Amino acid sequence: MPKLFCHIAWMREYKGHHRIDGQIDQPERGGRYVVENGEAFECCNFLPDENGMVYGHVETWKGDEDGFDAQIRIENLGANEGAPHIDGTDVIWTATHDTGGKRVVGWYRNARVYRERQTHKQYPTVQHETDGVNSYRITAKQEDVTLIAENNRIKFNPNRVKSGWPGQNSIFYPSNYVNNEELNLFLEELDVAMQEERVNPPSLDPFEESWGDEGREQLNIHKRKERSTRLIRAFKAQLTDFSCSICGFSFEDAYGELGHGFIEAHHIIPIYTLTKQTRMSTNNLIAVCSNCHRMLHRKNPLLTAEELRNELRY
Repeated sequence: MPKLFCHIAWMREYKGHHRIDGQIDQPERGGRYVVENGEAFECCNFLPDENGMVYGHVETWKGDEDGFDAQIRIENLGANEGAPHIDGTDVIWTATHDTGGKRVVGWYRNARVYRERQTHKQYPTVQHETDGVNSYRITAKQEDVTLIAENNRIKFNPNRVKSGWPGQNSIFYPSNYVNNEELNLFLEELDVAMQEERVNPPSLDPFEESWGDEGREQLNIHKRKERSTRLIRAFKAQLTDFSCSICGFSFEDAYGELGHGFIEAHHIIPIYTLTKQTRMSTNNLIAVCSNCHRMLHRKNPLLTAEELRNELRY
């Protein structure tokens, strides 16, 4: 599915800040308006209505009161020119942690994203009315919505301004940066977390210095994919030879019983390029050792197996 990053204020539950149950969930670090007014219209982003629908707000107003409401460029998500909305988008909600780094706070899967701001004909919940949240830009079904607990929110690209990563704007389109290999690796792992509802993985920050002691390679990403997806389990179940299909390395020959049955699976088609129309099968995977797996990802577009075989020096 295409992906859209939306940056919002930090909250605990996003189910209202003037809570009708008496609790306080104060939005923080959401820009000048949030600081000056102590409120944010994304405060109900994870609060479903009685029909199980969730309505997401991301701030698109530019400038002061005489400014303008910017469109979400849904053509970057695959929409036709002039279309009012697009369905089937993964929306990743991010916010700024109190230490300054950004976190993924949750997501909508298979969401509808509107080009223009939409206004509720009537408030979807009493809480929306209490907080005065009368507009939205994104909708999703409750079963497709995940909010990550505060202490498990996924860290990425902390305190860095780097081309090809979400920056100051509230909207970010990963499809505009397909040549950013580190972003692509992050999106692949995030896609697995979204599919598996696995919301407390280790830090996915590809820049984090602490990775140095445990191997700066992105190997952990691929290991987690093999354990997490039914497709990869099915692929490995049909293997009769667990040698690397590129260099011939055998974990069992090198490590004995410890390496028996171990191999990694490489997606020939990168996960970040898939859309809702894409159908994957075990034919889209090849068996590779850890070294070859990393080498396949050294260039963008990815090297093919044959291209990497031609690079071998032994």
